[in-house]
Amino acid sequence: MGGHSAWRKRVANGELAKKSGGAICRHRPHLGRKGKDREVERKGNIKGGPRKKKSNKAKRDAAADADAAKGAHVSANYCSVWPYLILLARLVLAAVSQLVVAAAISCRQGRTSTSINPLQAAAPYWIVYGTLIDFGSLLLLHKLLKNEGVRIVDVLGWRQGLSDTGSSGISSGLMSSVGISFVIVLVMAVVGPIVEKVVYGSDSAPYPMVPLPTWASAYALLVWPIPWAVAEQMVYFGYALPRLQQRHTKTTSALLVSIGWGLQHCALPIVDVRWAIYRFIAPSCLGLVLSWLYLRTPPSVGCKGQQRLWPFVIAHWAADVLSVLVLVVLPRNQ
Repeated sequence: MGGHSAWRKRVANGELAKKSGGAICRHRPHLGRKGKDREVERKGNIKGGPRKKKSNKAKRDAAADADAAKGAHVSANYCSVWPYLILLARLVLAAVSQLVVAAAISCRQGRTSTSINPLQAAAPYWIVYGTLIDFGSLLLLHKLLKNEGVRIVDVLGWRQGLSDTGSSGISSGLMSSVGISFVIVLVMAVVGPIVEKVVYGSDSAPYPMVPLPTWASAYALLVWPIPWAVAEQMVYFGYALPRLQQRHTKTTSALLVSIGWGLQHCALPIVDVRWAIYRFIAPSCLGLVLSWLYLRTPPSVGCKGQQRLWPFVIAHWAADVLSVLVLVVLPRNQ
């Protein structure tokens, strides 16, 4: 008798699997490694049954790892110029958005025969038209990531960070958000007054965010902080910083990102030279601290080297809500 089927019949008839001649010797590779026979059941199956298929959880874990690797990977197809250009993109979008709003105010002024500076009149509304900046930068980011074969949602690291940790991943991320929010408030509370004193002397910095109509104040409090936090974090930390690290050290990359962060705030809104200097220095310091925190954040489970961005987004949102409350809502009620 020969062949694999003959061997199975031999075992099924009660013959010993070990030290039996014929088919069993010729098909030894089916029994074990390095010539050692394994126990066989009466029906000829190797003890333990056939190889088990992957469970649904194993499949989900494998898919999550693949997505994580995709999100953490900086594609070699990206254009080496865009990580630098995108640092200036939000500055350009901010200036263009304010000019568009100023043009609309100018047209309305012509119909009502009032004499105000349209550019200055548009300044308080930057926490409303800032959403245009966010949509423009997210569209640009989507196009750049699509060329690399990366989905824009993967940059947040949300699904990858939770795939293996479950509720513990959520709780640790939220705790990180609380700590980052505290750092943001602390840096701006310490650095802001110092820079204001250096730039303005005994005068106070003019915060052009009041007065705003009720609808604009409500929009600034409830809507504006959400896309603003998402877009800013994804542009600077989700896209620019990892790609700059491919060409520079961590320190240089963090400095470049902080400069881009500060330049953006120069045009939020456009007022005068002293305001631009003040708005450049203070946010640049904050951007440098956040870059340092992001680079020191341990990678989340399943992200294969990618830091989680979503805790920074939540912290940024919370800090922006607090700033609107302090600078817009409370002065309005006084």
